[in-house]
Amino acid sequence: MGHKIGLHFNYKGKNLKSKIKKELLNQSKIFNQEFKNEYKFFSPHRPSKFPFLFKLKHKNLKNTYDQLFFNNFEKAKKNKFKTIYLVDSRHEWKYLHPLKLDLSEHRKVHLVFHPDAWSKKGYSKKSNYDLLKKEKSLEFNNTLLTETDYLKK
Repeated sequence: MGHKIGLHFNYKGKNLKSKIKKELLNQSKIFNQEFKNEYKFFSPHRPSKFPFLFKLKHKNLKNTYDQLFFNNFEKAKKNKFKTIYLVDSRHEWKYLHPLKLDLSEHRKVHLVFHPDAWSKKGYSKKSNYDLLKKEKSLEFNNTLLTETDYLKK
């Protein structure tokens, strides 16, 4: 269908422009290995924390917060030629749930989501995070058991 994917990169723990850029390049390298260099887009996590992220550029990567991809939601909703932005910010679909979007009306969608933050049952924020914490803890403990069985001796 002509979709393009990109990296929604996190720079947790980094607070200098140079370190954030380096982290973008590191994550991009990993992402490109998986997707055989077809990836050309990136979307910084919470760019409002560091406004320079809205304009961050790199030679082979396109920042999806550029005006070409990022528009005011209300304006984009009224103009089918503009890219409409949908995001699951802090476990809520901030503007519109993607399944409620009429794709015959909007051909360009900038969709940013965090699949690791959702449970299969779609609980409320607190219930969801409690479940994820439990699931990830079990997953981590099982990994330790299977990957470190030599330590039992």
